Amino acid sequence: MMTWPAGDKLAHRSVRRWRHVSSVGLAFLLAGVVVAPTESGAQSNAAILRNALLIRFAPPSAVAVGGESAISPFLQSTLDYYQGLSSTNAAALSNFSPSSSAAARRDVVSGKLDVGISSAPLNAVSTDVPDAQVAQYVQIPVAATAVALSYNLSFPTSVTITSTVGGQQLSATTSDTCSALLAKYPLVVTPSTLSGIFSGQISQWSASAIQASNPQLNFRALVPIAASYTSHGTTHPQRNQKQVVNCLRFVSTPNISLVGPTSGSGLNVTMTDYLSQVDPTDFPATTDATPALVATPLNDNAAIASAISSTDGALGYLPWSNVQSAGLATARLQVSSKGVTSNQSLTASTVRKDLTAAVTTIAANGGFSVLQGTSRYDVTNAGAGYPLVGLIFAMAPRSPGSTNLGVTVAKYLAWLSQNAPSGIGSSFGQSFASGTAAIALPMVMRQYDFSQLLTMSVNGVSSLNATN
Repeated sequence: MMTWPAGDKLAHRSVRRWRHVSSVGLAFLLAGVVVAPTESGAQSNAAILRNALLIRFAPPSAVAVGGESAISPFLQSTLDYYQGLSSTNAAALSNFSPSSSAAARRDVVSGKLDVGISSAPLNAVSTDVPDAQVAQYVQIPVAATAVALSYNLSFPTSVTITSTVGGQQLSATTSDTCSALLAKYPLVVTPSTLSGIFSGQISQWSASAIQASNPQLNFRALVPIAASYTSHGTTHPQRNQKQVVNCLRFVSTPNISLVGPTSGSGLNVTMTDYLSQVDPTDFPATTDATPALVATPLNDNAAIASAISSTDGALGYLPWSNVQSAGLATARLQVSSKGVTSNQSLTASTVRKDLTAAVTTIAANGGFSVLQGTSRYDVTNAGAGYPLVGLIFAMAPRSPGSTNLGVTVAKYLAWLSQNAPSGIGSSFGQSFASGTAAIALPMVMRQYDFSQLLTMSVNGVSSLNATN
């Protein structure tokens, strides 16, 4: 039997980087919350979810869904499937319209979008609406995503080390294995080196801090220790000695070129969230603005991938799915958890590990809630697993403009955010979140989503039930 929490406690809490709604406004809006009965009641949760598969009456205009382009592959594939379940489903929802997180929040508030997809809830990184109006919107996570940190480094086929010995300048050349080493041992970036790069304190790949975190890129190169000389008619060649050096000293393009998205992108939310946690002095707050050191921000994720691929010495951040399709190298990020330091590669397993750690922290802070501040929903850098992880939120008015609109939105979001109940042959949205574009939600977040969708109503009638 499926069980769900009756609802979210939505108490007022003061946290950094969050503007609150008033408790009076919340109490008023949630007075009509509909709680699903148990399996023995008139409307079981499973029955409500089964009913969410099919829309009986389409609204006059197709529901407009759009927003964060990083999640486009997941959102469009799920929409295609849901629209294919019936002709009414197809008529009730439009295709996904990609833009940015900032545009999604703006367009939901203005009414241009019925469902907006954003990497940040309303008022989390900007003033989207007056604080008292935030609770007028349902905001639920529909998937987790990861931001990849990719690089493009090349090396000469050999390195020449010069030194002064006995007043003479000598050199020795060694065929290096740097390209092979980097292919075998991907770049490691620590929290301090990443913040140093994005704050401008580290500008070259040869920086000692980057070398120190990448000892796997050490190799033995010839270093001159004595000049050649002639004695008693015999010429003695220059003496060289092999010493350990780091490949990053010899990258073909020494300067780091940063690549990233334009302001408004949800990728900036996850990146600056991470940077603000590891370096609050240089990055005091999470924002969807592009860090200043990214010289030429790009509006398209494929263009970011292309720029990294074509720019020697580049370091950029972009959606995981774009990295995979472009075949880019992805850095490992150093994470410390419970006194243990590890280098985390970007995989589905390490993303889920971060989510698991986040759920534990969120539970200790009172349970998942979008309306009660970042400590109740933030999953970036949770202390285990790959740290550049963020949630993708769907947002819609809690009281839609018409019955058919409200039912369509509530059913679609219930289907998108949940797993299929037992005995259902059709797939539900979370089964599509299994690739590089999106990762499925932990149970506690799915439970929160269901409880929030139950609060959607038109003229006091719940939009999500087993009879509409």
